[in-house]
Amino acid sequence: MSRLIMYFRFLLLKRIMEIGIKNKIMKVMFMEKLYRRMILLVAGLGCLACSEQETPVYEGLDFVNLESKQVSLSFDLLPVEDTLLTFNVKVMGYLAENEREVQVVATEGTTAQEGTDFRMEKCTIPANEIAGELKCRVFKPVGLQEGDSLIINLLLKDSEDLLAGIRTTAKIKIEAGLPSVWSGDWWTNYCHELVYGTYLKEKFRFLIRILKSVEKVNTVGMDIGARSDWQLYFYTELTKFEKDNGPLIDEETGERVTFPGTF
Repeated sequence: MSRLIMYFRFLLLKRIMEIGIKNKIMKVMFMEKLYRRMILLVAGLGCLACSEQETPVYEGLDFVNLESKQVSLSFDLLPVEDTLLTFNVKVMGYLAENEREVQVVATEGTTAQEGTDFRMEKCTIPANEIAGELKCRVFKPVGLQEGDSLIINLLLKDSEDLLAGIRTTAKIKIEAGLPSVWSGDWWTNYCHELVYGTYLKEKFRFLIRILKSVEKVNTVGMDIGARSDWQLYFYTELTKFEKDNGPLIDEETGERVTFPGTF
């Protein structure tokens, strides 16, 4: 009899525990449902508030910036009578369905003669674009003596379509003979030194020989991200040259022409 009583007590306690656990589970499930409904309610109120507010939009004027670079140009080793330089222009603002004019002029300090020493082509931002190119064709100067130079100072101005932005100037220097540094612009010169190494006139001649143009020398000199690939190319071309001609020596300094990088 005592065993039977103990057995019934065990069943009773077990049932009580099951009911307690079940109640706890139901309570937790109820709270989870309540929380979910509260979250949905808050989110719905937030969306309602958003729908009642106007979405802010840019209502400012459209500006355009000019690539502010300085280019040193020498025709001594170029078998051409002119070369084309390009400068990037970029809009700050909206796209437009129509072509937009960018106004760039030669400004104070320019010693080269427009129409004789250089000519700027019409510059526009194409429809549905935010970027374009300013193209300036520079002609080989006549009678320029060693050490002399001509300067073209470019200035971006307001046009009927676009206002001048923050970066509005660029500079072109046409030199007789070879330049004495990579560029007069410290940033351009710094980048060129990372890609090409120390400036040497004989190195400059070699680069023009393999890259075919001064513009390409200037462009590659700013391609810091790919400098390892370019330096491998320079090393390969220099190795080919030296195999047939011996070490390439700069006459002015007596230094051997080399490029950065270990291969």
